[in-house]
Amino acid sequence: MREPKKTSLLDWASHTLSGHIVFFRVAVGLPGFALLLFLHYSEGTLTVGRAIYVAFLVTIGALVIALLGWYTISLPLITNMRRK
Repeated sequence: MREPKKTSLLDWASHTLSGHIVFFRVAVGLPGFALLLFLHYSEGTLTVGRAIYVAFLVTIGALVIALLGWYTISLPLITNMRRK
């Protein structure tokens, strides 16, 4: 009987589009969200509406970065590795 292949979280994040999206939302989105909330709080302009807006912007930004990284860097590297 064949055992299932064990993969790590980093393998999943580097070899799938959904892994890229999740990884960049965690690696870029959460620190960016915390930084922007702190900056708005320190300026005294933090409201609930502003926090929701910042969360939306950070989510969209991380998604765009993940898609650009996938289609310009990771996908060509993966296809080149499979050809060899």
